[in-house]
Amino acid sequence: MHLYIVRHGQSTNNANLPRVTDPPLTPLGEEQSRRAAHALQSAGLTALHASPMRRALATALPISAAVGLPVRVTPDLCEENGLGEHPGMTRDEIAAMLPACEIPDSVTAQGWWFRRQEGPEQASARARAAASRLQSLYQQNGDERVAVVTHGTFASYLLRALIAVPSDSRLHFFHDNAGISLIELRPNVTFLRYLNRLDHLSPELVS
Repeated sequence: MHLYIVRHGQSTNNANLPRVTDPPLTPLGEEQSRRAAHALQSAGLTALHASPMRRALATALPISAAVGLPVRVTPDLCEENGLGEHPGMTRDEIAAMLPACEIPDSVTAQGWWFRRQEGPEQASARARAAASRLQSLYQQNGDERVAVVTHGTFASYLLRALIAVPSDSRLHFFHDNAGISLIELRPNVTFLRYLNRLDHLSPELVS
């Protein structure tokens, strides 16, 4: 399996605008997302997953259109700490935002985030579980090419899980907005092909 890990485009929180719980993309973030979609158009993707946070879904939208795949909404890909007391977008809101999507039953008419605020240990454990599920779903077929649209801190946890970095390590893999990493998972070996690739963005679009 080839797994493309994509950080969402710039959100209004990233741009230091008034903070909100589930921020949208800025115009710059929307352009970054379109560039990421173009970069992935020739990757031969066979599946596309995204966190149900608004900024991740907005980033996945042009990717979905570019590659002709539905977005598989995946709550376990959300950012560390979740949404606090906010339940997140509802099934109807997500369906209205994404013309082509697959929404799990865990996303309800009330939302999808119903946990307590988590810390690094809980987020790291969630990343290990997400990595295991992705491998279970796709690794049996070596030709699978899967993209996940997630968040900066959680992308680091996910990469650490996939390459078996000890959970107590302080190693962090940084991702800029719309940065793309590629990891190739084979039965007996794992390759980190590239990390935080940004050549699809011109310098003024990097944030």
